[in-house]
Amino acid sequence: MKNDTPDDLSGDDGDPNRRSIVTEALGAKPDQKKASADTYAEWDTEETILAVKAALEPHHDVSLIEANEEAYPRLRASRPDIVFNI
Repeated sequence: MKNDTPDDLSGDDGDPNRRSIVTEALGAKPDQKKASADTYAEWDTEETILAVKAALEPHHDVSLIEANEEAYPRLRASRPDIVFNI
């Protein structure tokens, strides 16, 4: 899910040669990976996720599984007939 508070964004455009004022102020080293401003551009908002869930629920059992380290074990345990990956 897209986070509305980009705490982990460096504020740059992804150019590793350009560092933001925030990155400088935090004392981050140039080799530390930070997310660029467009890192989460392809992620969906909570509103979109819930709209898709609502559209599918009249005909299907819907389980939301977050894309983290536990996603694969949760998918295996739930044994879904289909996965709608957004």
